[in-house]
Order: sequence, then structure tokens, then C-alpha cells
Amino acid sequence: MGKLIEILKVADIASGQMKVIDVEGDEVLIVRSGDDYYAASNVCPHRGGRLSDGILSGTVVECPLHGSQFDIASGRALRWIGGGLAGRLVGLFKTIAASNKLRTYRVHLDGDSINIEV
Repeated sequence: MGKLIEILKVADIASGQMKVIDVEGDEVLIVRSGDDYYAASNVCPHRGGRLSDGILSGTVVECPLHGSQFDIASGRALRWIGGGLAGRLVGLFKTIAASNKLRTYRVHLDGDSINIEV
């Protein structure tokens, strides 16, 4: 197990909300969906868009630049650059989608503290 860093208190983030925390110089996106918490890079692997400026629906976040969608729980690309031909190619070539995965962090709850493993 890596180092645990306290990033928020449970009361600091509501269900359906996203927050960005600086963790050792990296922007980390924190998402609460119901009673579950997720953490991933805030930077889209396509063109570096800030995912926190995008749309959150459950555990899916959409990049505001080109519409790529990611499952914040796994980091997996669900749609690459807005669908269309490129999005269909992702469906056909899973290796492309795998290479566009977001970096995710393990989240640990300790009482009312939300910690991530780095």
C-alpha cells in the first residue's frame, strides 16, 4: 500500500459533486456518488481538458473539450473524443481505449476523513 493523504472531510463534498484537490503538484478530481468516493486525474488524456469543468452523471465524467467520457471508478474510457467514427473505433479496438485510461487513486475512509493512496 502507498502513502495515504487526507484530502477532504466527508462533509466537504455532497453526493453528485466534484472537487479538485492539489495532491503533490497533481490535480486530483474527487467525486462523490451516493456514499461512494472516487479519485482520478483531473486531466483528460486527449488534450488536457480539466474534467472538473465537464459534466458528471453518476460515475461518468465527460470532458468539456471534445466529449470524451470516463468511468471515474475505473478510469476506463467509455467514449473517446465525442463518439463519431473515433468513438466507434474505440469500441472496435479496446487497446485504444485502454491506452486512454485515466489515472485513478484508491480512496480510503477513516471516520469522517477521505484519504487517497498515492
